[in-house]
Amino acid sequence: MILGAGLLVACAAGAALAGPYFPVGIVLSALVVGLARRAARRAERRFHCVGRSESVVHRTLRAGTQLALGAMASGTAAVYLAPGEPELVAAGLVVVVGIAALWLDVPRSLRRALAVVLTVAALAFVGVCAGITPADGMASADGGTPAVVGVLLTAVLFAALLDVASGRGTSFIRLATATVLAVAVSLAALYQLGPVRLSLAPTSLRDALAAADATALTTLFHVVVVLATVPALLVVLASARRELATGPRALVGVGYALAAAATLLGPATALAVAATLAIGDMLAGLLRNRRCRARVSSDTVPP
Repeated sequence: MILGAGLLVACAAGAALAGPYFPVGIVLSALVVGLARRAARRAERRFHCVGRSESVVHRTLRAGTQLALGAMASGTAAVYLAPGEPELVAAGLVVVVGIAALWLDVPRSLRRALAVVLTVAALAFVGVCAGITPADGMASADGGTPAVVGVLLTAVLFAALLDVASGRGTSFIRLATATVLAVAVSLAALYQLGPVRLSLAPTSLRDALAAADATALTTLFHVVVVLATVPALLVVLASARRELATGPRALVGVGYALAAAATLLGPATALAVAATLAIGDMLAGLLRNRRCRARVSSDTVPP
C-alpha cells in the first residue's frame, strides 16, 4: 500500500530529478536499504546489546517517517481526487483518519489482500502502457548525459518507500519484489510520456493512461488511488501512534497535527521529508550498532 501510494507521485518527482535515468535511482535506493538491513541483522546476531532497547531518537525518527508518509498519502489522494482544494482535503483526511487511527489499524489479512489488488493494478498499468506505442516515440529517445546528482537524489527519495513498503527486518524477497514493481511502473510511465511530460505534474500516471488511449480506465484508476492511499494513511498513522505511545499522550496529537500541517508542502515534498528521516533512522541504527560493538569489544579485552 505504501509503495502504491508513493509511486503515484514519486515517478513524477523522480523524472524531475534525474530525467530518464530515475529508475537507476530506485535500484540504488534498494541496494542501500538492503545493505543497511544486512548490517543491522549481522550486528544483532553477533552482539547481544543490539536490539535490546531503542533510543528516543530512533523511535522519534521512525514516527516522523510514518507521519511524513501519512502527509504524502493524504496529499496524493487529494491531488488526484480533489484537484480544486488539495491542501484542504489532504489536511482533512489526516484529521479524520487520524481519529480512527487512535483505535484502529488495517488487519494483516486485509493488508495482504490490498497488496495483491494493487500489484495486479500495477501490472495492468504496465501492460497498458507497454502495449501501445506512444505517439511521440519511445521515452528512451530523449538523449542526455546521466545526471549523477539526480540519480542520487532519486535514491534518497525512494528510500522511505522501499524501506517501509517492504517491511523493516523482513526478507530480501519482499524488498526485491517492491523494487521490481517500482522499476516496472516507472519504465512504463517513461515509455508513454517521456521524462519531460512525466515530470510536469504529480498526477502524471493518470496522464500516462490518457496517452495510452486508456481514458476509459480513469474511473477504475481513481478507485485504485483510493485503495492505495486511504488504507496506507491509516497504517502509517497507527504505526506512528505506537511509536509515540511511550511518551506523553498529547504527543500523538501533536504528531498528527504536524502531519496535517505537512500536507501543505505537497505530496512530493512530504515524501522527500519522509525519505530524509528514514535515512536518518538507518544511520542512527548503524551508529548504535557501532557503539554496541565498541562496548562489547572493550568489555572482552583483558585489562
